[in-house]
Amino acid sequence: MSRKRIAAILDLVDDTEISINIIHNSKQQLIRSTFLEMFGDMLTNPMNWPVMKLGEVCESQLGKAISNEAKLCKNPSKYLRNANVKWRKIEFHDLKEMDFKDSRKT
Repeated sequence: MSRKRIAAILDLVDDTEISINIIHNSKQQLIRSTFLEMFGDMLTNPMNWPVMKLGEVCESQLGKAISNEAKLCKNPSKYLRNANVKWRKIEFHDLKEMDFKDSRKT
């Protein structure tokens, strides 16, 4: 393969990578603008959503994932970890599973 052909292929790879980055950034901007349009900014709350403490709407517990009961996986359910909760977003793509007592499942 000639040097010119290799250079052309590498240029195409660079152009493709740039296009992928542009698409990714556009997707991120679309997601953010859609979220803001639907719910408003979480910090300023321009839509006057009710503000509640987490414990008023759900139960939160640290350390359950390492308990022996949680490791049995007879009745697994997905759950949010601290690692899933980010500034201005919650990541759902890598939810872990563990056992919960039936009384705690919703």
